[in-house]
Amino acid sequence: MVKKALICLGDGFDELQAIAPIAMLRKLDCELLIATLGENRHVPIIGAERTRIMPDLSIESCHNEKWDAILLVAGELNVRECCKVLSNHFKFEIFDIIYTFMYYDK
Repeated sequence: MVKKALICLGDGFDELQAIAPIAMLRKLDCELLIATLGENRHVPIIGAERTRIMPDLSIESCHNEKWDAILLVAGELNVRECCKVLSNHFKFEIFDIIYTFMYYDK
């Protein structure tokens, strides 16, 4: 059975922490989709070192899917914003906990 994973990226993401898992999971034949925090999936996501990645979908459109894994990539605001959006769509307490720690710089 093919596993399905989502990687959430926003502008300022850390390229090394994003590209390595993307390459590894795709080599393992995992169905991996890249979600943008923005509303438009036709606009590239720009990393901290100006690497551009085209998303497959917006984060707003992925909440009806079943995911085996959701990857959060470090970056300037990436994890905080991902958790904020994900906690609105997925009822997992972990997103609320991570967002709270990031918000209060714990």
